[in-house]
Amino acid sequence: MSDYLPEEVVLEILQRLPVKSLIRFRCVSKSWKSLITSSAFINSHLTRSLSLSSNKLIFRQRVDKLFPHLEYYKLIDDTIDSSSDQIQHIDFPLTCQFLFHFNLIGSVNGLFSLYERERYILWNPSIRKYITLPKPCITVKTASRNAIGFDPRTNDYKVVRIVFQDGTKTSEAAKIPVVEIYSLNEGSWRITRAGNSLSPGFSFVVWEPATSVNGAVHFLVKDMDNKSCPLVLSFDLGDEVFRVISVPNGAFSTSDYVRTSVIGGLLSLLCHDTLENNMKCCSIWVMKEYGVVDSWTKQFTVDCNGGLLLGLLKNGNILVETVTPINSEISSYDPKSRQVKNLGICRRGFKIWVDNYMENLVLLDKPNDKVPKRRVSRKRKYSLMLVSEEERRDKETSRELEKKMLHLEHDIAILKAKVMEISTLKLEMASLKSQALQVVQQLSNQVMIVTKTLSEKNKESCGKQKGIARSGPKSFAQISNVMAKSKGVPVEHADVYEKVYSTKDGAAVTPQAEENIARMRELLNEDGMRLQGELGGGILSSKDDAYARAIGLEHAGRVRGVGFGRTPSGRSATNLSRFTSTSPSSSGTTQRISELETSLREQIAQFKARHEEQLAQSKVRHEEQLSQAKARHKQQMAEVLTHMREMFAKLSSHMRDFNPSQGGNA
Repeated sequence: MSDYLPEEVVLEILQRLPVKSLIRFRCVSKSWKSLITSSAFINSHLTRSLSLSSNKLIFRQRVDKLFPHLEYYKLIDDTIDSSSDQIQHIDFPLTCQFLFHFNLIGSVNGLFSLYERERYILWNPSIRKYITLPKPCITVKTASRNAIGFDPRTNDYKVVRIVFQDGTKTSEAAKIPVVEIYSLNEGSWRITRAGNSLSPGFSFVVWEPATSVNGAVHFLVKDMDNKSCPLVLSFDLGDEVFRVISVPNGAFSTSDYVRTSVIGGLLSLLCHDTLENNMKCCSIWVMKEYGVVDSWTKQFTVDCNGGLLLGLLKNGNILVETVTPINSEISSYDPKSRQVKNLGICRRGFKIWVDNYMENLVLLDKPNDKVPKRRVSRKRKYSLMLVSEEERRDKETSRELEKKMLHLEHDIAILKAKVMEISTLKLEMASLKSQALQVVQQLSNQVMIVTKTLSEKNKESCGKQKGIARSGPKSFAQISNVMAKSKGVPVEHADVYEKVYSTKDGAAVTPQAEENIARMRELLNEDGMRLQGELGGGILSSKDDAYARAIGLEHAGRVRGVGFGRTPSGRSATNLSRFTSTSPSSSGTTQRISELETSLREQIAQFKARHEEQLAQSKVRHEEQLSQAKARHKQQMAEVLTHMREMFAKLSSHMRDFNPSQGGNA
């Protein structure tokens, strides 16, 4: 296919295909497999998927009646009437090793994160693939608060782990949490000092999955000193800093059940009024402008009739979980038409979770096992926690170098674009060939017009004939042989004339033929007029037979339309030349064809020369830019290596300062 279509067209087609087709198309060729599993293609496919609206939902249900607990994942389309046939079941490929079940951290862009104790998993149900992350740097007995988010600035998925270390109530170490971040691009855990930006006295309200939006993850917390209303705690995945977002003033009470969510790409709050534990009324608040407290807007107020509000779909419908005496049902509620549609999901257990589903190729370029990264040693772990301001500046310098590397990749992309110019020139050559074929087609049409004109003239000339024979493709000799065999006697000119100038019902073809046939019959009835001869001797004829008396004798220059005896074939060559000479119109057409052929050859030669010249110029430019890019790349790599050596030297110095007794072996 790549032999007939440009690479950019093939790339555009592949980006529009569903994930299931792309997984199969990896087997087409090595180049396609390399393209589909590349990070650039995965990111571009994700960007296109984010721009499209998906009405599919994914349900996670956990049944607690068995050990280990069973987990079920189902897909359903909210745009169609639900039935059991339209529910797609997804097999969960993992089994708990230590606990009863996996704890769900959350999902972002269709990528799930789960954990049990210190075992963390990233799972993509679209491609049925998961990876097991390396163990975190810090091991504690207390529970940790986890979240998964997407950083659009670096196209990186990150797992955030907030750990409160063991200590007494008066210990400062017990108040300041340690924040670890796992980066999918880097493939390792990293300890940060983000805990210093978190003010003490905050406690997490609910242990449901955190919300990821606008490059940050969001938790719901309460201030221990002021428990009047909850607050939204955001953690920026780029700056790695905690920030507090206030909720609408006076919108919630201390007894309300509030959860964070994402509605239409905006940070939202789902609030249930738990007065008297009936949870009948639920309100949905949306932050129209991220980070601006005054932009909180109440979107809906829904009467759930004791149900639990699960979220808002992309089409505006509201997901509600209602409890019946037998089980619980998931329904879709349209606030405009106030219609309720049962999605066909009933649970006979506990712990159900619903979210929008989106296909993606994340993890396709990762091995389906543990990420081969070593654990950070205890000595290095504490040295990173005591990182100095100078080392922080070194990290910023490293980020700048990474940006330079990105610019270098941009230059390489420009070079690839130059290569595409050559493909464009090839397309122009193909266009010229197409134009040449069109000219040939025009010439062919002109020849057909001339041929049609001559054919019409011939038909007109044939129409002027007074007598039209009915012999068909057979010759008169063949017709006479058939007549002689059927009659058993030889036939003569008059018999053949009557046969070929009569229709099947015996009627003459023209009045003149009818008159001639009648005259010949009259003469044949006279005594002695019918000729005598042997059977098989051909057509009997004489100069005084019935045919000659009725039609007249043949002579040179006379055409009687029968073909007996002497015919105009006796014309001389000089007379024939005037029938075979080229007419003026035919001569003009031939001259025009010759001129068009000459013009076509000249145009093809010009286009070929122009194409070769442009190809040579493009090749020279490509070689110059490639050499410049190589030189820049070599220089930047040298700068990176120099800076890395300096960083390692500083790190070794800090290690010796940390443990002077082992300074020689640090």
